[in-house]
Amino acid sequence: MNTRKLKIYFAVILLIAVLFSPIVFSLISRVTVTIPSEGQLVGVDTVGEGIECEPKTISWGTFYVGGSVFKSVEIFNNGTSPNMLLFNTTALPNYLTLSWDINGSILQPMNRTVGWFTLRASSTAPATSFAFNITVIGEPNF
Repeated sequence: MNTRKLKIYFAVILLIAVLFSPIVFSLISRVTVTIPSEGQLVGVDTVGEGIECEPKTISWGTFYVGGSVFKSVEIFNNGTSPNMLLFNTTALPNYLTLSWDINGSILQPMNRTVGWFTLRASSTAPATSFAFNITVIGEPNF
């Protein structure tokens, strides 16, 4: 190979390296965090005479690891006896905790109330989607 062709070849490689070095450097040094873009719908079932709730599903949306999200549910007691309000979960991942501000309270017949669920993700929770069910229980309380 003649010297002139070698110099041109070397100059082209050098030019390509100089032009693309910022792109290569940014790809090597880039740090990315993936956050799920949507939550899952969670079914809310009821157990007990005359107990109904609205909404029937909860969309938790997207929130941060270590964070919390709050959703309200309106509870109706259309029955004839007072009911103690309780809740239970099915398939709740171990990195999530759910609490309800009216858990254990008494709802009188033909009354309604609003309760707030608080869903918390632990600081070690994976950035992933999830789904679980909530059962609202109206236990007769005479």
